[in-house]
Amino acid sequence: MRCVNELAGIDAATVGVLGFTAKDHTPRAIAVTPYVVEGTATVTTMLALLTKAQMLRNRPAAALYAGGTHVHGDVAVEMHDDPAWFDQHIRHQELAKYPPAKTLLTIPFHRRVLWWYVGRVAMVFELPTIIERPGSDRVTLTSVVDGGVQIIPLAADLDVDCVGVGDHVDLGAPAPDGPACLLVHHETAGMAELLSLTLRGSVRDGRLDVAERRGSVTPQHPGALDQLRSLRALAQSAKANRPIINAWAERTPTPSTNVTNVNGATP
Repeated sequence: MRCVNELAGIDAATVGVLGFTAKDHTPRAIAVTPYVVEGTATVTTMLALLTKAQMLRNRPAAALYAGGTHVHGDVAVEMHDDPAWFDQHIRHQELAKYPPAKTLLTIPFHRRVLWWYVGRVAMVFELPTIIERPGSDRVTLTSVVDGGVQIIPLAADLDVDCVGVGDHVDLGAPAPDGPACLLVHHETAGMAELLSLTLRGSVRDGRLDVAERRGSVTPQHPGALDQLRSLRALAQSAKANRPIINAWAERTPTPSTNVTNVNGATP
């Protein structure tokens, strides 16, 4: 199963970078947990957080970079609003890759109480191009090249903490001219905090001119009360998303048990 072997880096990685495009067709990037489901590179989102899935439903071109492996192509967006798909395909990977899941998934009646967590929207790469791209995904640059999304690893120690709007970043690596998104992500011990800093702008001659800055990789050390408030906010967001969830679920076909890999073989 050549596809599975090609995705070994994705399978082993706990965090990766997903690149896609916004409504204005400029690149965006976020840190994600990468999965391999039935021999296919897959990312998911909770039912409380549908923004990236909405973007990918409208513009399916995307890229995933994790574990030194770069995957790019179109994704199919699938709604799985009950825990069955999560239990079958994601639960064991989530427990291995995301330590807080060990607490969330032992809560009594968690399938009912945390329905917005065990229900997932899956973004599945269909017939992608898969290449080895050595480097770290801690600092990356996402660009659009010939209509496709590409993610370039930059030096993991590239210092952009003090970079602001109007500043410039020397990328230190070949990069295509045009709109780009530089993402830095950092996870504290046990993934208690998932932090990211995004610089958006335009690249010219190997330099990013920064037009927008969002986020921070400075730990905030939230307490138990903060974490509880976050869970409540996610539950409220999922409740507000219910009309969208129902509409998408009606349009999601039953997944086939046969998955075709990039060479046309069925794993």
